[in-house]
Amino acid sequence: MDVHNRELALQTGLLMLLATTVIIGGASLLFGVIPHLPQPQALAILPDSALVILLSGLGLSAVMANLAYWRRVTSVSLLLLCLYTLAHNLLAGTSGLSLLTGQPRLPSQALPTLTLAAFCLWVGPVGGWQRRMWQTGGILLWVIGIITLADQAGAALPHWLPRASALLPGLLCFSFGLAMIMVSRHIPHLTTSLSKTAVLAGLLGVSISMASWFLISWNQHQSVRTEAHHILESVTTSVERALTSRALVLKRLAERWQGVFIDASSRQREVVRYWNDYPSFLAMAYLDPSSRETWRRAQQGNDLLWLDEQLTKPTVLRWLNQQRATEQWLLPDAARPDIALLALMPSSEPRFQLVVMIDIDFLIGKETTIAEQAFALSISHDNGEMVNLRGLDSNPDHHEGTPLSEEILLLPEDTALHLSLWPRGSASFELGNFIAAGVGISGLLLTYQLVLSLALMAARAQRSVELTQAKEALEDQHRIQAMIARDEPYSATLLQICRLLEHQNPQWEVAIWRLEPSSARRIELLSASLPAALQSDPSLNESLMRLASELQLQQRSTVAWSLDEPSAEEFSRLLSEYGYRRASLHLLDGSDSHALGAVVLLSKHANVTSPDPGAQSSPSLLASALRLMRLAIERHNHQQTLLFHATHDALTGLGNRALFEDRLRHDVALAQRHQQQLAVLFIDLDDFKPINDTLGHAVGDKVLIHVAKRLEAMIRPSDTLCRLGGDEFVLLLPDLVNARDAEEVAERLLVELAKPYRIDRHELYLSASIGVALSDETLEQPAALLQQADMAMYKAKQQGRNTQQTFTHDINHKLTQRVTLRNELQEAMAQEQFELHYQPLLTRDGKVHGFEALVRWNHPLKGAISPGLFIPIAEETGQIIGLSAWVMERAARDFCLLRPLLAGQPRVAINLSPLQFHRPSFLNTLRQTLAETGLPPGSLELELTEGILMNDTEAAIETLNALRELGVSIAIDDFGTGFSSLSYLRHLPIDKIKIDRSFIMNIDHHRKDAAVVQGIIALAHHLDLTVVAEGIETDAQQQQLLLLGCDVLQGYLLARPMPFDTLKSWLTERQG
Repeated sequence: MDVHNRELALQTGLLMLLATTVIIGGASLLFGVIPHLPQPQALAILPDSALVILLSGLGLSAVMANLAYWRRVTSVSLLLLCLYTLAHNLLAGTSGLSLLTGQPRLPSQALPTLTLAAFCLWVGPVGGWQRRMWQTGGILLWVIGIITLADQAGAALPHWLPRASALLPGLLCFSFGLAMIMVSRHIPHLTTSLSKTAVLAGLLGVSISMASWFLISWNQHQSVRTEAHHILESVTTSVERALTSRALVLKRLAERWQGVFIDASSRQREVVRYWNDYPSFLAMAYLDPSSRETWRRAQQGNDLLWLDEQLTKPTVLRWLNQQRATEQWLLPDAARPDIALLALMPSSEPRFQLVVMIDIDFLIGKETTIAEQAFALSISHDNGEMVNLRGLDSNPDHHEGTPLSEEILLLPEDTALHLSLWPRGSASFELGNFIAAGVGISGLLLTYQLVLSLALMAARAQRSVELTQAKEALEDQHRIQAMIARDEPYSATLLQICRLLEHQNPQWEVAIWRLEPSSARRIELLSASLPAALQSDPSLNESLMRLASELQLQQRSTVAWSLDEPSAEEFSRLLSEYGYRRASLHLLDGSDSHALGAVVLLSKHANVTSPDPGAQSSPSLLASALRLMRLAIERHNHQQTLLFHATHDALTGLGNRALFEDRLRHDVALAQRHQQQLAVLFIDLDDFKPINDTLGHAVGDKVLIHVAKRLEAMIRPSDTLCRLGGDEFVLLLPDLVNARDAEEVAERLLVELAKPYRIDRHELYLSASIGVALSDETLEQPAALLQQADMAMYKAKQQGRNTQQTFTHDINHKLTQRVTLRNELQEAMAQEQFELHYQPLLTRDGKVHGFEALVRWNHPLKGAISPGLFIPIAEETGQIIGLSAWVMERAARDFCLLRPLLAGQPRVAINLSPLQFHRPSFLNTLRQTLAETGLPPGSLELELTEGILMNDTEAAIETLNALRELGVSIAIDDFGTGFSSLSYLRHLPIDKIKIDRSFIMNIDHHRKDAAVVQGIIALAHHLDLTVVAEGIETDAQQQQLLLLGCDVLQGYLLARPMPFDTLKSWLTERQG
């Protein structure tokens, strides 16, 4: 995304945030002040908080719209809200209702943050310290948002950390903080960037998204409220029924006492039965006003004390004395809000009162169970809360919000119970709220995409308008560029540019003073409108050149002045004579900083504005015209130079590939027409890269220049020598008598290039590899000769370098076969076309000493491919690393399966690639393979060639010592075929040497081979090394080796390499 698109994306995001903030703040404020409007708990925001959110969103919107007045209005409003809240909290405490909204006020802890936000809005984000202030405020809001989100997620945080009141304000704090940080770094003005359509679409989309969020949340909340309402109605009915039934029982008791049980002993017996049947009856009192007798009984002594205490309270006595109905209820004690007094008075004479102490909470416990399963129940009355949010998941004392449903149960004589149901826990992370939030956030994301798309479309449309406005000027410029491209006379091109400028600026006349490239003092004046007499005045040219020289010394390229000013007295005087009043001079500097000339705009109007080539409107035409003038002059001045560089190498001056291919096509056509032969020599320097790496490219470039000179000195004038690039040269030899002529030239070049080079203080030696390709009657494409010479050169590299090789079709066939085999090798590794064969190694007495793992490639079309073909290719391309890793792992796993069939301590031998051995990760990879397969290190033997040990000997010894410490055995494979010193046998930690099969082949009838083998065995035994003989195919070879004392035997005579399953059968047969 380019800078402009990123700017639009930032503005779109800020627009969405501002619109969301304003809508949430406004909607929450509206819903908060409307009475009896239920709100979902997850979206409920205190109206004072909503007012803060609304003012903050409006303030940041004013910043984005560059409305300083409204920005400060919102700042003052926020500050006044902070001052009011602080004053009210100091006077009335932190709890209570706000005079502004009639809802709970903001806590005092939020006031410092709001004050900082108000201050940021007042000062704005423009300026050094102002930006830092905005960044501080943004970071603070961002941190508060993080704390709020963590708190809502259930994290245990200290209470003194600042946080928002709910999840939604916390999210807004988080977003607002990021917005303030972004605005502090860059202030994108929405009114100048986003189109009106994009802004309206954003506002509409945010409104719809937030409305959907609120409506879905409200609908879910309304469903919960409806369920709570039905449950609470049922609970209220059950509670009323329970209270009525107990009152009826007690009423019958009072009537019986009035007519039958008039003595205390009778009442005592009756009460005892009631204690057992109705445990909620805690105590009773019988009051006879005629005899002033008071009879009291209770289940517990403390209940009797409580009853006595209540019966002495004035409020209770007044309540008893004022009784008119047969039944009345009273909840007198705030300390025990769940205890009620029921007073019963029979309707017949003589009248008395029965007062019963009842545990209401115990009485209605079963009736409220259904509500407490899904909600938290609260039952309260004027003297306290009987049931305090029973069933709530969290601490009831810290619960906030509004109830889902409320009911009032009126008891006789105006005693009321208030029943309410509340959510069990926090609603922020309920599934329904996530669904609603998902709908809202999805809508916001879609709105963001829509607004951004509309903004991009509007930006592109505006760009199209600008391009259309510039179309005419561009067409004129294109015509001029076409003139330059067609190599029309540059004087005509410059005059056309003058006419273009004069057409676009009718009040100006244009003249060009151009320096001839052959002389810095020769001047040519070109103009389509200047008077001929003025153009032919030589003093005008001289005065202009002096003025241009002064400006160049002052490093000024443009100057505009009135001709009445003395700054250019002589030049101004000459122009004034012809009626010119103002002038504008622009120097034309070439790419090499040399002056190409000057452009002068002249006007006869004194108050005309001088064009500015750096302006963004119409004067940009002048800048384009100046560039075209530079282009036309430089193109003419450098045309020959460009033509030369198009066909020659800049470093050596030799021809390049383009020139060589052109000459090659020409010479091949000529040779075919005259039945002649030509040759292409591809010359590549050997090991040239180390010179650049060690001595630097400056020395390397000098070497290439010397090489080019030597080659040029060795060729005929009719030959073509070119440099393709790097250290590659090609030589075209036409008019050859026979093919031997080309080879002789190549030999002479090799001798000449091998001579020392003295570069600065260095004496360097180089060699080259040369590929020779000869033309014949079958040649169709001349470029094929260059390709053939390249392949022949590659073959010369393989032959040891510092040689030449003539191309044959066999080279092409082998290279093609090699490339094909390389690609098929990669496919074989991916498709697991390889398998391992194992060749047993036997001791002198015929016991199994171990196995050598040999990789085989079973091609699906070509059948078995010899390791001698694909192993060297894998070594060269690096594919041997993956192949060796596979061999190591498979052999280790197979050998672990063979262990139950083996006796003693045999080992599996694996041939190790030099590339793999010298890898830094070799040891770690080996340890990992052993650990994953479970193969003990003592069961593994690695076979190394002598070449591995001779390259980087110190590192090799270090690796071998690490393998010895690990417990892995080391064997030297193909011993005796290398050119290394035998001294490494004394110093390297090796365990075994394997005599190459070339010595074993003729051991039974070739005395010298037998002597060599005998010497190797004797030497190895004196060094405590085990000797293995490879390639045993006859009994005579075996017997001879046994006589010479060879330790271990291997060959087709004893056992051929076999697949794993065949090996298991072979071992089983040997055990049998």
